[in-house]
Amino acid sequence: MKRILILTAFFLLALTGSAQQKIRLNDHWEFLKQDLGGIWEAVRPVGKGNPESVPLWENVSLPHCVNAVDAVDPDVNYYQGPSWYRTQLTFKNRYESGRTLLHFEGAGQKTDVYIYTTKVGSHVGGYDEWTVDITDAVKEFEKSEAFQKQFNGKIPLSIRVDNSRDLEMIPSSFRYNLPYVLCTIGFALFAGLAAGIAPAWILSAFKPLRVLKNLSTAKIFGKVGLQKTLIVFQYSLSLVIIIFLISFYRQFSFMAAATSPISAAAVSMTSSAVTPTRMRESNARWYWTMKP
Repeated sequence: MKRILILTAFFLLALTGSAQQKIRLNDHWEFLKQDLGGIWEAVRPVGKGNPESVPLWENVSLPHCVNAVDAVDPDVNYYQGPSWYRTQLTFKNRYESGRTLLHFEGAGQKTDVYIYTTKVGSHVGGYDEWTVDITDAVKEFEKSEAFQKQFNGKIPLSIRVDNSRDLEMIPSSFRYNLPYVLCTIGFALFAGLAAGIAPAWILSAFKPLRVLKNLSTAKIFGKVGLQKTLIVFQYSLSLVIIIFLISFYRQFSFMAAATSPISAAAVSMTSSAVTPTRMRESNARWYWTMKP
């Protein structure tokens, strides 16, 4: 009886924990390939055609990449600097005590996240996942006058990303360091000498000429000699390498001419009845997660 109760409890817990709602937010994003004077410029009320509407935002979908084109165009400078993404969210966490989280799977390289004018999180690094809890900021914004009058019941989300050069962050430019260079050279010399001396000392006990002379008359696969077998193998291996290099070159030539975007983000929203949740953003995807 106890076993049945325990199994039933685990089953109910699994059903409850899996009660989630996810919505991927790929569309209805706006992108600006430059910096703003502040977060207010991303959310201020501006009519179309007014001078304040400059700079103009570009409609994009996620995933998206700032350097989708200039990264593979040798005639255009590679852009390094701040950029902005913004959208307006319509959602309602069906759990009264639930949490709403934004989960980033990657955003390069420095990222700031805003709900309206409130900064809810920051992150440094473009190759790891991280989470921002926006529950409290959303609740505070819903109490404001702008929530209904300016945004018609939607939540403004703004994200600032910055891939500027930074010597304190990887990847970045090489910084000359004499001790590091000397240690690297010393290690290379030591490893090279050790790798050469040890095999030479071991092989010095053998008679290479005698061994090779005997192997030249050895037979494998019946009447086929070892020498002919090695020649055929070497020829076949050369063909394989040539074919691989040709395919490799053609593939890289295609990638250099391609202009398809590299992923920058995708978003989904999740609601859950039990476990706390995560919301992540990636160079490839952004996810919303709502849990109690």
